[in-house]
Amino acid sequence: MKKRVILSFFMVFVLICLTGCRYTKEEKDTMEQYKIQAEENAINYIKEKYNISSEVISSEAELENTDPIPNITPDPTGNVYVKMKSNNKEFYVYITGKETSIIGKDNYQYNEIVNDLLNLIQKDTNVAPYNYQVVYGFEDSFNYPGLIDVYYDGTNLYNAIHFDDRYDQGLYVNLNYIGNNNLENIVFSNSSQIINKGHISLINFSTVDDYNNFSKEDSISKVYYSYLLTDEDKQVIDNILLIKEGNKEYFDF
Repeated sequence: MKKRVILSFFMVFVLICLTGCRYTKEEKDTMEQYKIQAEENAINYIKEKYNISSEVISSEAELENTDPIPNITPDPTGNVYVKMKSNNKEFYVYITGKETSIIGKDNYQYNEIVNDLLNLIQKDTNVAPYNYQVVYGFEDSFNYPGLIDVYYDGTNLYNAIHFDDRYDQGLYVNLNYIGNNNLENIVFSNSSQIINKGHISLINFSTVDDYNNFSKEDSISKVYYSYLLTDEDKQVIDNILLIKEGNKEYFDF
């Protein structure tokens, strides 16, 4: 009897969702208008900032974050993530769709910024990482890394990745190394002025197989909170060098 009651409630919930938990035509039209305006804004924003022509690939309206209370039809914020392309280079622009504007954020220079950051770190480590993950920027930095309004000219790397002190917590540099690397003796004399307010981690693996066997799901959290590492993880990791707020901690497994 209890199973039937639960099933009945579930069917009612599904029925309500199928009939009522959806956007109205007016709401869909509003989001579509946001996207149309944002796409036009994004093209003009890129032209103004970089003096290049670009084209829109797709766009996605940003929705209000309703955590911890779930909402199947959250309201649009009016801002839009616009996927774009210029000279076969794809990137994102985050910009309003509520009105005409050339004020936005983008990750057009992401690869250039990351490359210069890694080169700076490599001056200290003397070895290139086998793999890396660099996350910084505004808003949803994991899904859309590197969204900033700063123009990177090759001399303002700190300002590019710390463009606003409120978002320093969104900076993560996760570097993976393979082989016999003496991480504990590294002195970060070159890169410390750039990354001292963020978070950087170096993980060293003995072999590529060890790296491939490492559970990389939620690897950022595992790096910065080493006690979350499983015994299986610890068996394949030689060591972790954790730099947080300018302090160095060395974990030897």
